[in-house]
Amino acid sequence: MRKFREAMAFYQSEQEQGNMVIAQQKQRRLENLRSDFEHRKIENTTRQSVQMEMLEKLISLTTKHDAKTKELETELQEARDQIAAMQKEQQEVAERHSKELEEAKRLGAEEEQQKFANMSWLERIQKK
Repeated sequence: MRKFREAMAFYQSEQEQGNMVIAQQKQRRLENLRSDFEHRKIENTTRQSVQMEMLEKLISLTTKHDAKTKELETELQEARDQIAAMQKEQQEVAERHSKELEEAKRLGAEEEQQKFANMSWLERIQKK
């Protein structure tokens, strides 16, 4: 019986030591996981910070680009408007010149007819 009790005590002692070793291993794993978690949390925070900075720069550049694009589009539209106005003015000048030319031709033809009418029959024959 004594041997049984000793064996039982030895078994319990071994079991307690095994449980202690297992608890220590669990504790080390838990500490390692916490450490790893904290390290990754810091990495993620840093990564997010860098990403936010990059996003802010991108937004700033995009805003500047949009403003410049709008400015250039406005300048382009003004240039187009000026070109259209110049073309309209040229067309009006060309039409006015054409009318003046037609008027001059008509006046010239009327003048010739008047001269012809004022000529004597002898001058008419000579001119033809």
